[in-house]
Amino acid sequence: MRKLIIALALLTALQLVPAEMRTNPRSDPARSMEARLDVPSQIKSLLKNSCANCHSNETEWPWYSSLAPVSWVVAHDVNRARAAMNFSDWSDRPSAERGFLAAACAGVKSGRMPPSQYRILHPDAVFSPEETTRFCAWTLLEASALRRTAATAQ
Repeated sequence: MRKLIIALALLTALQLVPAEMRTNPRSDPARSMEARLDVPSQIKSLLKNSCANCHSNETEWPWYSSLAPVSWVVAHDVNRARAAMNFSDWSDRPSAERGFLAAACAGVKSGRMPPSQYRILHPDAVFSPEETTRFCAWTLLEASALRRTAATAQ
């Protein structure tokens, strides 16, 4: 019983330790991925269900993201994902956009995305083989369109 009380006291004390901020920064819709790319409804649905919680400024913070030490991990993961690729603050450089699209397809194909720790609590975020094929076909199509646009602009 004493160990339980000590553990609860320690867990309570951890709530006082400052953690990375859980934020959803304001976004300019004109800078979003959807403003720059042609994103069909099926792909929008995949992105919202499997990716946007970490890779956008529209994170739906779950209840456990308020409890230390889990809150530290969740906030860190979201901030890191947004720094890597943020659908709400998309690039306006075609070469960077093509790189993001290629990386997204590679991440899904390899099973690195969504990450395993996210899939544990969000099993519906896992791409099916058909969704992976559809998603990667879309990324290739958009990358080709960006390449044509860049070539035309030169």
